[in-house]
Amino acid sequence: MTGKDIFIQLISEVKNCSKTVAEDYFADIAPMLPEGHSLNSDLSDKEAEELIGNLRKDKEGFNKLLEIGAKLVEQKAGHA
Repeated sequence: MTGKDIFIQLISEVKNCSKTVAEDYFADIAPMLPEGHSLNSDLSDKEAEELIGNLRKDKEGFNKLLEIGAKLVEQKAGHA
């Protein structure tokens, strides 16, 4: 499992949407991620379980980050 897989799973849970919609959402915000991020790196089962568990503890904060990312995408596209 990669960090990207985990983010897509969390997007799906937080936004209460399908994995396909979450993948589209991730694709929209991915260009805003810092260069050199390691979301495509494979994680061990233990690392993945720990990361998703920690992120699930603060779903509200994760959702706020998604909202900020969406606003940045809109601004970059010239819609805001």
